[in-house]
Amino acid sequence: LEDSPRTTLGPSKKYDQEANKPADKVLRRLAQNREAARKSRLRKKVFLHGNSANG
Repeated sequence: LEDSPRTTLGPSKKYDQEANKPADKVLRRLAQNREAARKSRLRKKVFLHGNSANG
């Protein structure tokens, strides 16, 4: 049993499918991430500004 070569055809096909995702899905995710980061920076700015005004 240990002498037999190990073949991983199942998982490799799955990884190939993952690698072939459409580029627009990636671009959409990047755009969403960019927007979320922008909103996060705005929240941080408001939070810091609010604390300095109150203190």
